Amino acid sequence: MLAVCVLSVVGAACSSGGAGGGTSESTVNDGSVIGTTTDPSATTATPSSSAAATTTTIDPDYAPLAALLPTNVPSGLPLEPDRLADTGATNLAKAIQDDVSADAGGPLRSSGFVIGYQRAWADANAVKQNTLFVYKFKTPAGAAQYATSRAVSLENENSPIAGQAGSVGHFPVLIPGAVGLHSESTQSSFGAVVFSKGVYSVVAVTTDAGNVDQSGNAAALAAAQNLMLP
Repeated sequence: MLAVCVLSVVGAACSSGGAGGGTSESTVNDGSVIGTTTDPSATTATPSSSAAATTTTIDPDYAPLAALLPTNVPSGLPLEPDRLADTGATNLAKAIQDDVSADAGGPLRSSGFVIGYQRAWADANAVKQNTLFVYKFKTPAGAAQYATSRAVSLENENSPIAGQAGSVGHFPVLIPGAVGLHSESTQSSFGAVVFSKGVYSVVAVTTDAGNVDQSGNAAALAAAQNLMLP
């Protein structure tokens, strides 16, 4: 979809369409259906050539978790419809699919993954992106375990040689236990903050084209999400 999607840190937000293959619905692998509606009177802008805003109807099973994610983010980027960004309801199969590490299923299962939800925001050209992955686990210990594992895998995956850590920089984050990661090149840049709070594990990602330090943007996105969690 865009140049920065070569970074392994980006999962669902790099997709050009949802599982519904461009239809009016996206179906996650457990059969839950996320419908979309078009409301010409809606005021929320989306990165689309259409004047009508597309909104997402959230499956009731995922609604309590979805309510814990912000709809507006500090960057001011418009929210992407789930069916376009391949975000929204996330079961175990989708969480494994969106985590591109070699053994994504192992850490998710051993940590006690229960359910997840994702949201993405992007500019009109999908060059600047913000993405939130919020996963609920059976216990706070499981959520913390997964956050630790995910931070390590993100650093390894985004090194020039996969699995060779050290090329991704760290930055401090004012969230207890959070890990901040960033990397820049002439073609793309990303920032990521990984943390857990209670039974929730969060990955907050910001990306852009070009050599732009994303540390501040990622920290602000993570802070917004942190405030929403109980």
